[in-house]
Amino acid sequence: MCEYAALLPERLGQDELLLETVERIADAKGHSFEWHVSKDAEHSRDIAKRLASASGFDGLIAVGGDGTLNCVASGIIDSGNGANTALGIVPRGTGNDLARVAGLDRDRLEEAVHTAFHGPSSAIDAASLGDGQYFVNALSLGIGAEATAATPPALKDVLGTGAYSLMAFLLAAVRTPSRARFEIDETVWEGEYLAAAIGNGAYAGGGYEICPGAAWDDGLLDLTIFPKVDQENIAAMIEELAGESTKDDGGIVLRRRAKRIAIESSVPLRFNADGEPCQAERIEVRVLPGALRVRHAA
Repeated sequence: MCEYAALLPERLGQDELLLETVERIADAKGHSFEWHVSKDAEHSRDIAKRLASASGFDGLIAVGGDGTLNCVASGIIDSGNGANTALGIVPRGTGNDLARVAGLDRDRLEEAVHTAFHGPSSAIDAASLGDGQYFVNALSLGIGAEATAATPPALKDVLGTGAYSLMAFLLAAVRTPSRARFEIDETVWEGEYLAAAIGNGAYAGGGYEICPGAAWDDGLLDLTIFPKVDQENIAAMIEELAGESTKDDGGIVLRRRAKRIAIESSVPLRFNADGEPCQAERIEVRVLPGALRVRHAA
């Protein structure tokens, strides 16, 4: 059994610089190493589960964006061996938000690959949506989720994370606020909102610090709700966001921390989990403390 394996989607299989860099660094350290190219999300998850379950396996490297990382992490969690399988990250997607939390930069390929093999590793939390669905970084609803679902791949190729910003701006101009009930451990908030996010990490949407102060290893999930506001309070909300306030009370933006968060609405909820669009009648999220071991920058 090889010591390390890297999993990447088919679209990256022709990236010669990427392939050469990973293979060169593996060879320089004398690691046994092999590539696994996935056809789709389910295939990625199946490969990761099989490799993480194998005896003597040291680490798995996810090469791609937040969606690829979610699939690989989900497979590792499925294996029941998350505490013993080091997950390395080589960010090659559009958002790369969990990679950002790990101190990795998409434009510094060499550093990211070195970290994926040799960086320090820490136990981090994940979040369960039930029925075998997880997220590692963030779940978002409202404008952010709709922007992710509505952004064409070609626009992402041209604008990068700016594509999400453009779509969110266009949606905000025409969007009617949603209404939902949020159960936050033992407390409840109900009302109209423009957007909301549940974060294990602080960032979503390609670098927006939507859950400031979120820690991926504290055994808690961070909730941010952007409530409906009138025109007079829009400027105040923007100022609050710019100040990166983490206060629980006293501001327009609602921020909470909890182990369990459930969301209900009279209409289907459109959301994304680690950048992948989803829809459900009800969302219930529970933290999974220490579910994964991830390599990160020192």
